[in-house]
Amino acid sequence: MGILKVMFFWLSEDEWVEQSNQERGEQSHQDSWVSGIHAILQTEATTIFSETHCQLSSHEETKASKCNSELALENAALLSKIETLKQELESSRLKCRSREAPH
Repeated sequence: MGILKVMFFWLSEDEWVEQSNQERGEQSHQDSWVSGIHAILQTEATTIFSETHCQLSSHEETKASKCNSELALENAALLSKIETLKQELESSRLKCRSREAPH
């Protein structure tokens, strides 16, 4: 009976070792699977960030272009007003000179 118990112990230990090796193999497989998933998610996150950044950059570029166009229109309007004021000033000077000139 004592020998039977010892054999059972050895069989149990072998089974335990085999099961332990199998679990380590599964754990290793799971670890590599998790690493693979992590790499995929990291790549996706990087891609999404890049696309979002490009979209934001494009949006900012469009916004800046629109702003520049608006500023160009405002500048053109101001230059036109300045030119009109210069002409009015010159006209006023000519009127003043003509009044001051002896007849």
